[in-house]
Amino acid sequence: MTGTLPAAWGGNGVFPAMTVLELELDISSMTGSLPSAWGGNNSFPALSDLLLTNDADKVSKLSGPLPESWANPAAFPQLFLHLGSSRTDQSCLSSTLPPEWGSPTVWQQLEEMYIAGCLEGTLPTSWGSSGAFPNLSLLTLELSNLSGTLPPSWGIGSFPALQYLQIGAGISGSNLLSGTLPPEWGDPSAFQNLVALSIANCIIHGTLPDTWAIPGAFPELNTMTVFGMPLTGTLPASWANSASLPSLLSLGLGIDNASTAAGCISGPLPAAWGSPSAFQQLQIFTLRACIQGTLPPSWNQADAFPSMQFFEVENCQLTGTLPANWSPSLQFLDVAGNDLNGTLPAKLASLMQLQQLTLNANPFTGQLPAAWGAPGAFPELFVLECYDTNIDGGLPDAWGSIQAFQELQILYLYSNNIAGTLPDAWAQKGSFPSLLGLAIRNTLLTGTIPGSWSSAGAFPQLQILDLANTQIRGALPSFSNSGLSVIAMENCSFDSDLGPLWASFAPLQLISLSNNSLSGSLPDTANGLGQLRFLNGRQSLGRDCAFVVASSRQSAVSHLGPKCGSSMGRFAGTNKLVARVVPEEVFV
Repeated sequence: MTGTLPAAWGGNGVFPAMTVLELELDISSMTGSLPSAWGGNNSFPALSDLLLTNDADKVSKLSGPLPESWANPAAFPQLFLHLGSSRTDQSCLSSTLPPEWGSPTVWQQLEEMYIAGCLEGTLPTSWGSSGAFPNLSLLTLELSNLSGTLPPSWGIGSFPALQYLQIGAGISGSNLLSGTLPPEWGDPSAFQNLVALSIANCIIHGTLPDTWAIPGAFPELNTMTVFGMPLTGTLPASWANSASLPSLLSLGLGIDNASTAAGCISGPLPAAWGSPSAFQQLQIFTLRACIQGTLPPSWNQADAFPSMQFFEVENCQLTGTLPANWSPSLQFLDVAGNDLNGTLPAKLASLMQLQQLTLNANPFTGQLPAAWGAPGAFPELFVLECYDTNIDGGLPDAWGSIQAFQELQILYLYSNNIAGTLPDAWAQKGSFPSLLGLAIRNTLLTGTIPGSWSSAGAFPQLQILDLANTQIRGALPSFSNSGLSVIAMENCSFDSDLGPLWASFAPLQLISLSNNSLSGSLPDTANGLGQLRFLNGRQSLGRDCAFVVASSRQSAVSHLGPKCGSSMGRFAGTNKLVARVVPEEVFV
């Protein structure tokens, strides 16, 4: 389609029965603006859905303002409204938000308003006037260049039916919302039905208002996200009042990167938040790139946060030790990227509902607790990540118990000071029955790969084995009985003859064996290696250039034989599991 949106469509009686009008502007070549004539008397008397959208990957040539005339109460008496674009870098609907739309005589039936992209100017104070938007349940203003402040008037008896409020400003980096979070929004007459509040990616500063948690404030709010802005101060102790935020299920606070932010919420964490009477319903708690100090002892008592399921304090500046006591309902614990030290608590294994434990990038010391592999430990755990720490000692034999880690799928222990040998017990029948990825690269492991590790029944689900950059030596085992698809063992001390092993590589998609002392030669053809997509044998076969690069668009090896003076290229065909466990340097 070309041309402009026809003004004549807004004529009296032209579409008396139309209920839905949807125009995907990105697939057309329409230009011009939204017709003011569509706001005439009786223009669309039955219209309930007006959808003018752009796809995120395409461009609309439609531009111009949001028409003030559309506030005519006789124009769209039944309308649900969805306007705008998901792009901010191309031509699209651009305007200020019309103050006239906040008149108590218009938009009486409007339930949802979604406007994204190219908005400028301020949030109209008039939109918070008494009687405005009496039935509006959803208001989303995102990917915009709004400026000014959050209007205090929006929080005094305004939007009586509003349940979802999302305001996300300017990824373009200009004209962003500033000011502070309005204390008035915590007035007991404000937002009585609000269920979810999200304010993100602005330059709002200041502190979290104490008034947002006074008795009667946000009585129905179950999700609050205040993210991507330079807030300062501390978490308000007053929010722990037993009558505060009684319905809150999810609280997310923080910024993307503390090192680039103008400021962030700091510590110490308030001990009052761990009171048995505080946050009785809270299930999800996320802090990112903010906060300092230690986790208060009160936060880790059995009666603290009784409903907590998801606890993430990531890339903050937490210090001290990792507490042993957590809510028994906890399912997800992530403290990555902090300054936590000391040993790992054996008692964590008593968390019967824990599914993911992420401890990365902390200076933990001591050994991996053998008790984590005891019968009954971690019965639901499927992800255990403990890399980039100072953990030492050996891999516990107890973790190979047939009663241990029955659900574990991901075990990442790389970049630690772990030493000793690979335990035979880990490969006994029944051990790690669900394990998909095992990464212990960049450690001090020595010895050889036990024969049991390649025996039938060992690691029955394992797809990725990464032992690179260790001191493991000896012969490479045959993995013909396994379901492995990725083996990363570069920079070790293997001294095998590869000739007899090629047949066992048939199921593999990626092999990285560079910088070993391997012998033998590469096969002349790709017969039997139909799944292989990447082979790195550089400096492993007595020459500097013996390696293979498979086409990233083909499932079979496209060239097999020495290639000299070439870069390896990325392995583009891997899945998320491979990308997560095998570091970038394997592919270059």
